[in-house]
Amino acid sequence: MSEEAEGTGSVPAGNGAGVDPTAVALALDGASRERADSFLIKLANQKAPHFADPLEQRGEALMAKNRSHRALAKFVEAEKYAPNWGRLHLKWGEALVYAGKKAEAKKQFTRAARLDLTPSEQSELAHHP
Repeated sequence: MSEEAEGTGSVPAGNGAGVDPTAVALALDGASRERADSFLIKLANQKAPHFADPLEQRGEALMAKNRSHRALAKFVEAEKYAPNWGRLHLKWGEALVYAGKKAEAKKQFTRAARLDLTPSEQSELAHHP
């Protein structure tokens, strides 16, 4: 059996309990996309059946590395689990702006404005027309 198939290698081991999803997302940056996605989905399912945080945070980590086009896929996946999460739609809109898709971004910002946002997220949203 290959090292990847056994679950060893560069992907963190264990069930993910007590793991900071942002730290995991940044650590997985060197892993292949498939291995990182697989690990994050397993982590999400172990924490809760439809836990979108790791996917959304992976999207934010990709945006921080100027990979907005890859972040979009993470936000699409996260929406399946948390369609009414304001921060998700805010960050999705930002990724769309960076990807040059301003009309689509406006739709995400409009959606985010209708959902719960923290005061700092509301401030971020105010910077997007």
